[in-house]
Amino acid sequence: SVVVVEGHACHSAGSDVYNLALSEKRAKVVADRLVSSGVSRENLKVVGRGNHVPAIINGHEVTGDRAQ
Repeated sequence: SVVVVEGHACHSAGSDVYNLALSEKRAKVVADRLVSSGVSRENLKVVGRGNHVPAIINGHEVTGDRAQ
């Protein structure tokens, strides 16, 4: 099975291009930590969502900014 590691960014971080790159970088950091803990990289898929697909926690969109 494959685990999808998604990264997200808030609207206040910057442009769409910047937010996409930032979200991919965040997801890669998490994936790298999973690999260092013994998870096979072949079982991971890294996806950056930028600011167009907000993170959801407990059914609510995460609306924090960089200061939080």
